[in-house]
Amino acid sequence: MKALITLGAALAVLAPAGPAQAAPLGTLAITPATGSVDAVFAGVRTSAACPAGYGTNAAVKVGKAGGPYNNLNKVGSAGGYDRAPFTLDANRSLRAAQAGGDGEYQVVVLCTSESQGDHPDLFVAGITVTGGTWKVNGGAALGAPGGPSQQVNAEVTGPTPTAAATPTRTGGPLPTTGVSLGTLLPIGLVLLGAGAGAVWMVRRRRAA
Repeated sequence: MKALITLGAALAVLAPAGPAQAAPLGTLAITPATGSVDAVFAGVRTSAACPAGYGTNAAVKVGKAGGPYNNLNKVGSAGGYDRAPFTLDANRSLRAAQAGGDGEYQVVVLCTSESQGDHPDLFVAGITVTGGTWKVNGGAALGAPGGPSQQVNAEVTGPTPTAAATPTRTGGPLPTTGVSLGTLLPIGLVLLGAGAGAVWMVRRRRAA
């Protein structure tokens, strides 16, 4: 048993760690910082440029954390989005982009390369929709991974179910029913002695 525990510990140390989750490209500054779900953003500015080689196109979208995300404007195709921070306008409201219901959402900017496709990470800003208005989240959703491949599934935790108790038997003899062996043994010896005495008496009478 000790050898198995030692082997398991060694394997745990040698086992490679799972891949680290990719970080977002940066954050977004949304103008204005609050408004109606039926209004349109004046502008969304990235905190940095797109990664090198991913500046062909850029798109501003909105959706629940992890996606899917719906366009707030057509895809920007001016190019050069990987050279410096940039601003994208919106021409659709949150309600038009199916993000008008109460809850937490992410406004994201996606960077695209002509040869490599969409970058897996996003620029992200969190917003909270309540009633008919929205506001920039104070940071709860900022920095959360984005993109369909980066979806984070939260698990609801609760008390660990208690396994049904399994009856166990402690050491010692199994339980018995009826008369115990300790009681039967003396009785057997008495009967055996009585039988031997009867045989002796019969033999003595015959001999007489």
